[in-house]
Amino acid sequence: MTISAAAFAHAEAALTVVLNFSGPADEVLSRYFRARRELGQRDRAFVAESVFAVLRRKRSLEAAAQSTQPRTLLIAALLRVMGLSGRALQGLADDALIGRIRALRPETLSDAVRADPDQIRKISVEQLRAFYHAYYRPEEATLVMALASSL
Repeated sequence: MTISAAAFAHAEAALTVVLNFSGPADEVLSRYFRARRELGQRDRAFVAESVFAVLRRKRSLEAAAQSTQPRTLLIAALLRVMGLSGRALQGLADDALIGRIRALRPETLSDAVRADPDQIRKISVEQLRAFYHAYYRPEEATLVMALASSL
């Protein structure tokens, strides 16, 4: 898979906006796409997958990239999460950065950084309920809990 410079630039721009945490990521990304109607279906899919790959593994990608910069996190996600080769990123990332990201071994990371998103499901129901009630209205929290329990 090769990535166009334009698709990469859109993924980087969308990630930058989403990482401001000005709202739920899906809503922020939706606004980004509405403002850029020229993006095709494949580009939108690439941008969305890239952004959510970074969000799902942000801590481990920061450790691998040794940076919190959106561009570097995007490159790390493309390499480590989405499985792209360094060759697919030629012209978009320098070889030293690709080598540094590839060189990090997961076993050298702390357990907290290395945590798989599936392990997050082990959070107790009480912890989830408290979290949802802190951020949502009661009726929304109930709905979110019902949806979360169905996963």
